[in-house]
Amino acid sequence: MFMRFALDIIYLDREDRVVKLVPNLVPFRLSAASGARTVIEMVGGATAPLGLEPDDRFILSPGDPA
Repeated sequence: MFMRFALDIIYLDREDRVVKLVPNLVPFRLSAASGARTVIEMVGGATAPLGLEPDDRFILSPGDPA
């Protein structure tokens, strides 16, 4: 809550579908999304290249096991 830099926020529902995206949430601001079960915080600007939109399925995969 008391971050000192902008964050991108991704809200997901129970089926890991994007409910809401908040790009570049400035410090000391709050955000919420009805129906969200999971919240992912990323450094500001990180979600733009992903091309995420509401109702997209968000799937995390493990990195290269090398």
